Amino acid sequence: MTPQAASGTAVPLSDLRAPLEAPLPRLLDYWETKRGGRAMPSWAGMDPLDFSYMLGRVSLVEVHHGTPMRFRYRVVATTLSLQLGYEMTGRFTDDIPEAQVRAYVEAQYRQLVEARVPLVDGGERVLDGRRWNHQCLYLPLSSDGESVDRLLAGRIVSQVATPHESPLDWTLR
Repeated sequence: MTPQAASGTAVPLSDLRAPLEAPLPRLLDYWETKRGGRAMPSWAGMDPLDFSYMLGRVSLVEVHHGTPMRFRYRVVATTLSLQLGYEMTGRFTDDIPEAQVRAYVEAQYRQLVEARVPLVDGGERVLDGRRWNHQCLYLPLSSDGESVDRLLAGRIVSQVATPHESPLDWTLR
């Protein structure tokens, strides 16, 4: 199993855990346990109570294969919804109102579907006028053991700010 950084660079699973912010390594360990000898676990074999420490910071996304591939949110992390200012549960990524955020999210999800291994993404970036400082662990799920039909995203968002704010402004809140 060779997970990847979201930039597309292969990263050994053991190296992926080290830079992850708590409690993401624990979620990765849970995924690995549920995977067993398969390429990836199925959602049916997972119990959200087993990772209750991530509730509010985890999203579950259905993959709709086709042309184009689409992604539908089954559950969106509460912290993310609050930071975005809108709710996406039950909606497709096509409905994300900000073009840069939509393109960024869809690219991450497509990469996970193609790679079929855990991906990690993070750092600071500006999307649609908001500065994001986050780390996200994307975990593929498969009901047939081969194709990714869902993904689990554990996200730690350190800060969301408008571009004119400085990091000092963040610490004063």
